[in-house]
Amino acid sequence: MERPQDPWSLELAPGGRGFLYYQGRPSPAVMLQPVEAGAAALRVGGATPFGRRAPRFDPLGRHVYFTALEPGARPDPSSSSLLRTHAVRVTLPGMKVEHLFPERGSSTDAFAVLLDVHPSGERLLVGTGRGLTGAKAAQDDYALELAEVPAAGGAPSPLGLRLSAGGAASYAPGGAPVVEPTAGAIRGAALAWRRAGDREVASFLVPHRGSFGWDGALTFAVRAPPGGASAGAAGGGEAPGPARPLRFAERVSSLLPVPPQPVSFRGERVLLCAGTREAPIPIVARLASGAGGDAEDVPGDAPARALLLDLRLLDGEVLARRSTELEPVLRGVQAALRAPGGAIGGRPGDVPRGAPAGRPGAPARPGALRARLVERGFGPLAGLERRIEVTETAAGYLRIERLPAEGPAGERDPAPEDAVLAFDGRACWAQAADGRCEPLDPALFCRELNAHSLYRLLLDPAGLADPRLRFEPAPGREPGAAAGGAARRLAFSYDDGYRGDLLLEPAPGGLRPASLRSPLLFASEELRRQMGQVPAERSVSFEDWREWNGRMVPHRLRFDDGLNPRAVEVQALEALEAADPALFRAPGSGG
Repeated sequence: MERPQDPWSLELAPGGRGFLYYQGRPSPAVMLQPVEAGAAALRVGGATPFGRRAPRFDPLGRHVYFTALEPGARPDPSSSSLLRTHAVRVTLPGMKVEHLFPERGSSTDAFAVLLDVHPSGERLLVGTGRGLTGAKAAQDDYALELAEVPAAGGAPSPLGLRLSAGGAASYAPGGAPVVEPTAGAIRGAALAWRRAGDREVASFLVPHRGSFGWDGALTFAVRAPPGGASAGAAGGGEAPGPARPLRFAERVSSLLPVPPQPVSFRGERVLLCAGTREAPIPIVARLASGAGGDAEDVPGDAPARALLLDLRLLDGEVLARRSTELEPVLRGVQAALRAPGGAIGGRPGDVPRGAPAGRPGAPARPGALRARLVERGFGPLAGLERRIEVTETAAGYLRIERLPAEGPAGERDPAPEDAVLAFDGRACWAQAADGRCEPLDPALFCRELNAHSLYRLLLDPAGLADPRLRFEPAPGREPGAAAGGAARRLAFSYDDGYRGDLLLEPAPGGLRPASLRSPLLFASEELRRQMGQVPAERSVSFEDWREWNGRMVPHRLRFDDGLNPRAVEVQALEALEAADPALFRAPGSGG
């Protein structure tokens, strides 16, 4: 029954003086680790990480609540014998253990799982059931009926809510139970707020410049709950505090293989979890300032949807956060991305139809774009070729249609397995060649977005209109005279710790993006260490610039991570006033 550690099964103590975690074999237990240097962990009580449910403190830190096995029980994942668990309370510092529900000896087949402690500390949210065996528990083959139990013990109050074994349930800051029927692979992919100690935290996906995959990093926003950081059930209808991004200090993110995620806030301390589920790395850090460790608010129009696509291009305005000294450099990049005289040119077929008129010197933002692309592999992928049609709107809707490749003598290869990938503003979906349509994991769609977004790759290759991107000087990393002398290298970063370099080269009017380079992270980095032949960084290069609709756009892009190198050539690019919304809806989904 031992499972990988879920980061959310950690809990920071009120006041930030320590944190709870599960200890695995050979003696499963709930442990309390003080934050003082050299302090040994204390055993709170015997337990099992049953259902990946976290232990909890009460609001004052006087008691710890968790799920414990019947004393003396030794569960066997293959056993058909009944498994009994209890919601228990341990009083600190005396470590007195009380079985709250079900009471010891009350039934031969009842079991309970602790889910959460009410913000007031007066009652518990538990899941109850009967007839659970070790085999069913190991396979998550059970369901829970939700109930509330007084924190000091007593009769349960059924809530009439049912939860699957893989689902999640907790109290909202105002005290209402919140049920997530299925716990997804990416926790919090939507911009949904959850209570984390005395704050609320939301996690969501943000595409990274220079990445043409997804690295497993989530971006986090933090806010005070309704009624303030200490609000309990009386928080009621009061508005929550402002949302602020949580930005990790470089000294933290640069030392970890995976950017950490915040688990629990207590005052000015936060419990972070880095590493992997198999090898979690808990970190207690101090917030630098405010509710989120950053003075800047999350953009007010951040949509609460399955995937956050912040693709705003506001007619040449620099929105990316940057240092003041780089202002002239970035203005020079803007100037070099305008076509001389605002002329429209390029290859036949590239001339846009229905393009909106722009003011002199500032190309207008098309309402939608459509492009025909050809991808060709090189290096290990030499000989690979595929044709793709991409349609994208300025609002972030995206459709990628993989077309059959032309074979010898005009023959056409069969359509690829995933013929269409799309995002309709609410959800991601994929349609196979046989017409079957299924939901698409947001992380997989984020990978496609990074590699095929026309607005990001062609109209804004430097990321000047990315409001989540930070630019800083890159001292000591200038490309030097071999790159032309006047070239510049800028460092860029995101709040989640993702970082890289933007290489700029001389061009008419200023500096033009030459490439984005960023380190391999997470799974790619692990694979590099195993193989020993993969470069330590990935790159996206912009080549063969051409005039189009008053802009200079790259005609060819090269993506190289040493494993899947490929070049993408733009065969045709068309600006549209709008695109048919039906293109982005899954077949049969209605309006």
